[in-house]
This record gives sequence, structure tokens and C-alpha cells, in this order.
Amino acid sequence: MRIGVVGAGGKMGAEVCRTVAARDGLDLVAAIDPAHAGRGVEALTGAPVPDLVVSGGLAALVDAGVDVAVDFSRLEASREALGFCADAGIHAVVGTTGFSEDDVTELRRRFAGPPNCVVAANFAIGAVLMMRFAELAAPWFDGAEIIELHHDGKLDAPSGTARATAERMATARRESGTGDFPPDRTVTTVLDAARRAGPGRHQDPLRAAARPGGPPGGDPRRGGPEPDHPSRLLRPVLVHGRRGAGGAEHQRPSGGHGGARAAARIVTPTGPPVPETRQRILEATYTCVARWGLAKTTVEDAAREAKVSRATVYRAFPGGRDELITAVVSWATVEFFARLYEEVHDAVSLEEVMERGIAFAHRSILEHDVLQRVMQTEPETLLPALTVESNRIRQGIAEFLVPYLRQRGVAEGVDTGEAADFLARMVLSYISAPGRWDLDDPVQVAQLVRAELLAGVVAAAPSALPP
Repeated sequence: MRIGVVGAGGKMGAEVCRTVAARDGLDLVAAIDPAHAGRGVEALTGAPVPDLVVSGGLAALVDAGVDVAVDFSRLEASREALGFCADAGIHAVVGTTGFSEDDVTELRRRFAGPPNCVVAANFAIGAVLMMRFAELAAPWFDGAEIIELHHDGKLDAPSGTARATAERMATARRESGTGDFPPDRTVTTVLDAARRAGPGRHQDPLRAAARPGGPPGGDPRRGGPEPDHPSRLLRPVLVHGRRGAGGAEHQRPSGGHGGARAAARIVTPTGPPVPETRQRILEATYTCVARWGLAKTTVEDAAREAKVSRATVYRAFPGGRDELITAVVSWATVEFFARLYEEVHDAVSLEEVMERGIAFAHRSILEHDVLQRVMQTEPETLLPALTVESNRIRQGIAEFLVPYLRQRGVAEGVDTGEAADFLARMVLSYISAPGRWDLDDPVQVAQLVRAELLAGVVAAAPSALPP
């Protein structure tokens, strides 16, 4: 059977791509997502289809001879895609939620068969069973409340699962002769959001909540969400790296660190090495961020990618999704500056360490696909975490520069610690926003360092260009 996926760049769309590609008897022949048109499906979703490219238009479904289109997109895009499939004679399986009763009526009319259409509010076996059990129980209770919890990247509330559950419960009561649920007896609503979807056609209030790492789908129960755990943030320390002795002409700065030559300091997590399970979860979460972005990555995604249970993730990160994302940003930052340290740790002068460091860091940031993608699409999510990390990074860079400044000598009246802090701030500023300077040009980098950054800081004005 030839399968096409609409919304292939989304989290669920990519999951469908991987699942279809792995199943015998199913061929993934089309992937539609205007936001990722032209990208390789394998690179975008991880599905092993190296020759397939994401298309930006629905016509690709016909061109590829698709038998069944699976839709996991936004509501408006889904309406358009389903209309196209109905006209083209392509069967459809729909996981997109938010359809109104009028939408469903129109779909029944257009997919009178063939082609056929399946609209599923939730594909999880547990969710399907939950809806069935709620449907069976509805006639036996005088009231019910559907409380749903979701990860904080969930866009619609109440969800399709919760709405479908309410509809099935209401239908079950009518068919059993017990009628609608009695009206909600709430007289005063103190907070507007306390009844997200108040008593209406189904006479059963729906409450939708989102919390970091929360489970998807509805939860027909009495009571509130699980309490959030307090965050346990990583506390960084400074770690020293050293190099063996060299000739006097290549000796790096000494002093400032117990007499040891050239102590290099970078920000790293505190304590013993990262346990294997925690490291695996961090790497898996980073993979998910690269695939979906920060906002759409959930604890469940990280657990699935790391091949551990959600309970294991929560044991490693008791603060849930917030702590996990913060830890991933911290871990990725450490990895970045560890590579930077390897690039500059053997520099023999202040000028050399700054020139090599600025050029390497700027180039690495531009070539960092994940960082560039997240900065373009979710800066509001990433920047707060980077702001926290930048303070630690600045301190680490300043500590690293102190021995070089002492060897070079600072200008009269300049405090070495303040000079190191100033240079650290300027380095971080220029590697992210170089302005008029071309940091890919070694000559311009040298001019920036010697004529602007170090002028007035070191004892004697350095030459504009390296000797």
C-alpha cells in the first residue's frame, strides 16, 4: 500500500513516516509539509527513505500514486488536505483534532465511500480504552468531569480526545435512556479558566491543563493534576585543563592558579561524571530538540528516544520538562565550550587566544544547525536558558583570560579581574553579533582584537596585525 503523510515535519507526522517506512507492505511515497519543502525526508524525520524529498503541495499525493493519506497537521491545513483527497479519490486517516460537528458532517458527505476517511481523536490504545470505559460508565453516574493534562507545547484546548470522550459519554446516556447529565451546579466561577468548556450540549464540563511533561489525552477522574516538582538546577563549577611543559618561547601564561601554567577553565556540571542513564537521556532529548524544536519536545519524547520509561526520566530530572530542557541547554553549552577550549588551550599569547577563540566560536555557531533552527523559530524559548548559561560562561571565559592578562600586563590603573570580565563580555557579544566585522577573515579578526578589544586594556597598545 502506498502511503503519503501530510504534516510530515511535525512530531506525529514524522513518527508516522518512520512507522510506515519500517512496516512490510507499506511504502512511504509522499511527504507533504510546506514549511520543510525541499528537505530530505530521512534527514527531517529519521525515516529510512533516502531518495524521498518533502513536497510543499498536495498534488504530490496524486503524482506519487498514494492509496492512503495520513494527516497530522493544523486544522485549516487538514480541511484543505481532506477536501483534496476526497476529490482525488484518496483514502484518508486523520489524527488532526479540533474538527467541529459541522466539519464531521461534511466529511461524512464527501467520503461516502470510496474513498473512505477515518478521523481518530487519539491513536493510543490506552486512550481508546479510556474513552470506551468512560462511555460504558456514563449511564451509571449522575455527573462526570473530564480533566485533561498535556505537555506545555499542546496548542488546542480542550483536545480532540477530551471532546470525543464527552460526545461518546453523552451519546451513551441518551441511548440508555438516562438522558443528559444534570446541569453543573457551579454558581460562582472565581477564575475564568476554571471551566475551560462549561456546561453545554453534553452537560459535562471539560477542564484542560498543561504542565511540563504532562501526559497527552483526557483523564476522566475527580481531582487535580499532579503537583509539579521543584526544579533541581545543575550547579556549575570550573574545571582546570593543563598542558605539558614546552620551550620557553612557547610557554603559556603562568600564575593565578596555584602556580600552575596555563590553567584553562570551562563551565561543566558539578560532581562526578554524568551517569550513563542521565547522559543517554540528555543526548536523546537533544535529538528530539533537533527534530521537533524546544517547545514541542516532551518528557515522553525523550523517554522514547532514550528507550527508558518516563519514570526513569523523572528520577533523573525530578523537575520534569523544565529541568530537562534546562539541563540539555547546559549540556550542549558545555559541549560547545569544551570544543572551544580544545581549540585555544595551547595558545601562547593573549592576542592568539582571543583571535583563535572568536573565529572558532563564530564559525561553530553559524554551522550549528540545531541552534540556528531554534533561534529562528523559538527564540523566546531558548533565550532565557541561554541567558542563565551566559553568566556562567562569561565567568569561565574571564577566569581563563586572567593568566594571559597577567603575562601580557594590563594598562596602568586597570584591574586585571575587571579587564578579564570586560573582554569576556565583548567576546560573547561579537561571536553572536559581529556587526561590521567579517569574523571569517583572520585579518579582520586580528584587527578587531588588537585595535579595539585590547586597546586601552593591556600595558602597551598591540599592533593592528599579528607579526
